[in-house]
Amino acid sequence: MVKAVIEKLENDMVKIDIEVDASEFEKTVEKVYLKNRSGIAIPGFRKGKAPRKIIERFYGEGIFREDAFEMLFPKAYYKAISENGLKPADEPSDIDIVQIGSGQDLKFSVKVQIEPKPELGAYKGVEIVKTPNNATEEDIAHELSRLKDEHARWITKEDGAALGDRVNISYTGYADEEPLELFSAKNRTVILGMDGYMPGFDVHLIGMKASEQKQFEFTIADDYSVPEFAGRNLTFDVTMNEIKYREMPELDDEFTKDVSEFDTLDELKDSIRIRLEKEKSEQADNEIQKQLLRKISEASIVELPDNMIENRVSAMIHESDHRTQALFGKTLKELDEIKYISLDEMKDKFKIEAYDDIKTELILGEIAQIEGLNATDDEIEAKLPKVFPDGWRSRELDNNKDINYFENLKESITRKKVIDFLLVNAVFVEKNTDENADSAEAEADLNCAVETEG
Repeated sequence: MVKAVIEKLENDMVKIDIEVDASEFEKTVEKVYLKNRSGIAIPGFRKGKAPRKIIERFYGEGIFREDAFEMLFPKAYYKAISENGLKPADEPSDIDIVQIGSGQDLKFSVKVQIEPKPELGAYKGVEIVKTPNNATEEDIAHELSRLKDEHARWITKEDGAALGDRVNISYTGYADEEPLELFSAKNRTVILGMDGYMPGFDVHLIGMKASEQKQFEFTIADDYSVPEFAGRNLTFDVTMNEIKYREMPELDDEFTKDVSEFDTLDELKDSIRIRLEKEKSEQADNEIQKQLLRKISEASIVELPDNMIENRVSAMIHESDHRTQALFGKTLKELDEIKYISLDEMKDKFKIEAYDDIKTELILGEIAQIEGLNATDDEIEAKLPKVFPDGWRSRELDNNKDINYFENLKESITRKKVIDFLLVNAVFVEKNTDENADSAEAEADLNCAVETEG
């Protein structure tokens, strides 16, 4: 059993006096003993076999109490803040153990900063611009063109290389006649006019024939990722290994059968239209939600303490660092040192994102409180894993992992309920469209474009 007394302090700080029943603390001490006894040696006993009383007499009565407090703290603290409706903005500090001992209630106090209360602006009747999600003939033509590109044949040619050709080259770059590994490659494939490796480099390849060699000078871009070579003028020796041109397929029923499950081009177009409209509908829903949250946030006021933002930024940096190591095998600090990224710029960007995200979260939480939209236990239970600890209903969870999972799930359910509520109460305005467009003319333009590409 946990009891808590809350004392409000300045600057959104509170002091929490927490009391844990003696029997509960005794159970935790016993858990610590059972967990650690295997590593404890006492003269006259086999290692790990000494009774708890003997160990306490030998090492001191309080040998297990510190670990017991650390084990019990997350559960007792979470129970205290949950029952009193407190939402911490930071980790607890100034932890002071007031009473701890055999047969005694555990008493301790903590101080913690709670989340600031936002001053809400209007959140009902927010005007939202709704964009149409119909697929245009131009959209369908673009998808058909992409399909043709994907299924084009590449055929070897003897003539000189031209824009759009796919070439295979080997090259070596030199600075002051010294070869540079960074600017050298063998059998590199380039599509002329579409390669972004070094913009403008492929211009020097136009007109070259297979097996031809060529030397030319090329200036590296001023914003090149490796500052040492940015703006440098280098010499390149290039060998043209192979040239292929693209032969586009005819866009007809036979093509349709080859690339899809459909028999006719019209059926393929219809399927593309349905897929695009589904994608556009999802994009429109996301945009509507962004508009809604942005407008409600702009209409509301909240002062965020620096530590809330700093903690969020630290978490974002940690997550990015983990992803970066998985992708590149280097930490953010290492990439910053070689000037591949700017860690300072990343932190500045994350600060803006963190402020916006936290402000929105606090606003949605306040709306949930006012409108009675917080997640219910039944809603939470429907989403919880079956193996989740039974103590969640009474908010008695033993460790931070379970506590964080539970709180994140609860907040996710609440957030969705609030957003659904706000959408129901929003005012939607259709985006202006050209209603006089002639669909028949658009269809004719599509067929004309298809014939031209074919």
